[in-house]
Amino acid sequence: MAHRVAWASVVVFAASAGLAVAASPQSKKVDFPETVSWAGKILPGGKHTISWQGDPGNLDVKILDGNKVLAEGKGRLETSGRKYDDDALVTHAAASGMPSLAGIELGGKTTELVLTQS
Repeated sequence: MAHRVAWASVVVFAASAGLAVAASPQSKKVDFPETVSWAGKILPGGKHTISWQGDPGNLDVKILDGNKVLAEGKGRLETSGRKYDDDALVTHAAASGMPSLAGIELGGKTTELVLTQS
């Protein structure tokens, strides 16, 4: 009986630790080689910090220049079949002629931060 209680405690601890990791904020500095739009905002080229927090399927995402929030919206993490060599912006052509930010490939990982268009 003691083994069952001990294993149940380990499972509960592991599950709660996993939730804490998924919900903990993460961030990465990314170089924007050009001006893009996302979440109704214009994001100038240059180094910006991308931060995200929440469930991997429903993230709150912010793009910052220093401490100034340039844009915020929703996103999700998706796993790719390949490892990305470098950070890279994924953009789509928009009617305005300015590229629309659709995601960020995270260099050194098999993960892409896919951004929700609003």
